[in-house]
Amino acid sequence: MQTSRRFQIASSLARILRRQFGIEDQIAEGHFPSQHGRGQYVSIARDGCHLVLTDPVHGADAEQRTEIPRIQAEALLGVSSQRVAYGRTELQLVGQGRAWADFFVKPGSFDLLSVVFGDQQTAAAFVPPPWFGPEVTSNPAFGKRSIALAGLPDTGEPISVSDSALHDLLDMIEGPSPRAALPTVRASQRAKAGLQGNHPRSD
Repeated sequence: MQTSRRFQIASSLARILRRQFGIEDQIAEGHFPSQHGRGQYVSIARDGCHLVLTDPVHGADAEQRTEIPRIQAEALLGVSSQRVAYGRTELQLVGQGRAWADFFVKPGSFDLLSVVFGDQQTAAAFVPPPWFGPEVTSNPAFGKRSIALAGLPDTGEPISVSDSALHDLLDMIEGPSPRAALPTVRASQRAKAGLQGNHPRSD
């Protein structure tokens, strides 16, 4: 069963990612109150519109998605008062797995990186590169549903960026230098030129 780990991204490094790779998708979600212990929300994204049921008992990765017509999704989004909106860029962890950088614009400016693994053993063995921020996997306040219902989490002081973190991110973008021995990340694909100029927020 797939599992994921979540990390914060320093705002300065998130800005570099957006400028380098653009935004591949722009996603809007409208969340509704829980019923019988299950959450539900509507999602509008490039690959379609879905009504999603979540099961907190089995973790954040346990979701049931049903595709619905866009007109219905927009109607549901319109009656939802608890929303999130974010731009997404998919990344590929070389030799490890996939990752998504999510750049939130609603309810406020915030950046998260989610890494998906094929099993829990692989997830536990993963060593985050230096440019990753603090891990927040076990903190429910950093889940999208919690952000929609309760607002942005209290992140405390801004994330500091060390020289090693910046160099590691540049290695990911430009290609690793011969001395680099840490896992690197490459973008799955560059955003189309039309999307690069349509970022959900400007820097």
